[in-house]
Amino acid sequence: RTGYRVEAGRTESIAVTFRPDEGREFIGEITLVEAGGGRSVVSLRGRATAPLGVEPGELEITRPAKKSEPRAGKISLTNRAERSLLVKFEASPRIKPIGEVTLAPRATEDVAIEVAVDRTVPVHEQIRIVGAGFHVPVTVNASAEEISGVEKTSRPPSARVPSPPPSATPRRLAVVAPAVTPPSAPLANPYLAVHARRVEGSQWELRWPQPQEPVGRYQLDERILSREGGSDLQISWRPLTKAEFTTSDATAFARLRSLDPKQLHMLRLIALRPDGSTIWEAPLVALAPVNEAPHHDRGWLLIGAIVLAGLLYFRWRARRISP
Repeated sequence: RTGYRVEAGRTESIAVTFRPDEGREFIGEITLVEAGGGRSVVSLRGRATAPLGVEPGELEITRPAKKSEPRAGKISLTNRAERSLLVKFEASPRIKPIGEVTLAPRATEDVAIEVAVDRTVPVHEQIRIVGAGFHVPVTVNASAEEISGVEKTSRPPSARVPSPPPSATPRRLAVVAPAVTPPSAPLANPYLAVHARRVEGSQWELRWPQPQEPVGRYQLDERILSREGGSDLQISWRPLTKAEFTTSDATAFARLRSLDPKQLHMLRLIALRPDGSTIWEAPLVALAPVNEAPHHDRGWLLIGAIVLAGLLYFRWRARRISP
């Protein structure tokens, strides 16, 4: 926090530095608090494009014709900068390790992506291409091989791929230096900031800015963690069907009810077009559990402790007095 003093009739400027580490749309706000308690909120919006272009952003790996062939695909990397770029790849053990790639200025190079697990195991993973001061996410999908004529798993066309656990791929990378430049046009899939507040114990309200592209409907999913089917941590998503969505001017709202106040809830918000395809997916939203018991519960606990202490004291006195 920084303090500013503005005399009557004077104008002061506040410098705001924008240092993104990935190519997308950023939304934030600055809150100015007056000495008397008044508040002024300034909305912030910034767009950036990474110096590295990746095509496609979501790689669909098809089943090979022969069982001896691996499940593999390729992505194309394009250096948009006027300098050489060294990039590394971060992926889960389900993807075979990928070596570093150095791209000359304005150069394009194809990189092979190969699945490392058995053909009967579906893969819906996200890899990160990391450079100096930026990173680019790429989703990799590979369906499983049919067993006895039955598909082991399926994935709806509009389903989104859950992010890997934080321990496997960190969500943020320290910014060494600004490495992005303003794009000539808005990004197709911007990320929007979602603000959450607890209305009461089991009820929450979420709000976020309405995107410029028309939205057919919103979808809220809750992340479920389990270890079924093996020792690896499994992530699945459960739709919150009781979420109530409303809009007001340029802001959208969601009201959630009957959430367990003692549990941590991790949610993702997805905006869908009228045809069901995805427009954007917001970063994960964490709804924290209630840490403290209500005041009246603490009061009853204190009274109970006093009564118990009194009973123990009188019992001790009775034993001391009795012959």
